[in-house]
Amino acid sequence: MHDRYDRSDQQNHSTSFVPTGPRDREHGSWNLDGHAPTTAKETIADTEDASPSKKYMNASLQASITASLHGNTPKLVVLDLNGTLVFRKRSNKGRQIHPRPYVSPFVSYIMHQESPFRAMIWSSARPENVDKMVKEVFGERSSALEAVWARDTLGLTEEQYATKVQTLKDLSKIWNRLPYSPFDTILIDDSPLKARLQPYNHLVLKDYDQALHRSPIPDETLLAVVGILSEIAQQSNVCNWIRNGGLHRPYNSESSAAGGSGTDDSSKSIHVANGELDPTAILLGTQQSARQPDDPAEEPDAASVEPLWFQNLDTVRGWIDRGKAELRRLNIRF
Repeated sequence: MHDRYDRSDQQNHSTSFVPTGPRDREHGSWNLDGHAPTTAKETIADTEDASPSKKYMNASLQASITASLHGNTPKLVVLDLNGTLVFRKRSNKGRQIHPRPYVSPFVSYIMHQESPFRAMIWSSARPENVDKMVKEVFGERSSALEAVWARDTLGLTEEQYATKVQTLKDLSKIWNRLPYSPFDTILIDDSPLKARLQPYNHLVLKDYDQALHRSPIPDETLLAVVGILSEIAQQSNVCNWIRNGGLHRPYNSESSAAGGSGTDDSSKSIHVANGELDPTAILLGTQQSARQPDDPAEEPDAASVEPLWFQNLDTVRGWIDRGKAELRRLNIRF
């Protein structure tokens, strides 16, 4: 079974890790400007009222530069599991884990020797279930993960841990533990509410549920994600690129990075005005069908909505094309 740990604590690989306080880093701590890491109470009761800190919003205003210089700058990809990389189906033999289509080339891409990405897992599922999903998706490559965090890292009380509650993934917990920041982090998760505190570092995916799993139409979401990551690799400020609508411009990345309107019209950039994406826009899409929680303790899917970037077919096709081109460039079979 894969030990859950982070690389800042390699001398003490425990099977239960709870993030501790900030550690000194070159770019400073991200929990000091009026926004402390979430406590158990804040994680649950204040989810709907949670909002980004002033310091975070200021960081998202620092212009991102698109240049090959930043292509080799390490960036952290924070990955959810159930609904994002896998679908877990109940059966007489327990939970069956079904990987999302193209998960193998996706993993090969983020772990490629030329990749500027580092990956970690952050799931609200219980540790024993996280271990099973990590093994199914990553196999022997799980040892290359920066960290594997499960439900026991969310700051929940014993009662909350065992019940269905809405949780937050406060990325400042990562930034105070590992050497990353809003400039170089992307959370990939199917739940729009998970990153309310850092909305511009969140790539929301359509929930990989039973309907998508059974669909005769191939789900190419992860190919599109490869395309998106290939652009993020070139950005000096991830949160500024997303704030300025970069996710909606697969064919015009330089314009999106600069915050311009580019060649896209309003129909191709839903909820994007003057090149800037409203932080609440990810909550305004078409309702998705609710899915069953990953396990009895996982939160209900009360606010599951479609993320905006895949509401437009041309946008999705553009990112898929870029993803396929990137995989071909690296000779990764798909």
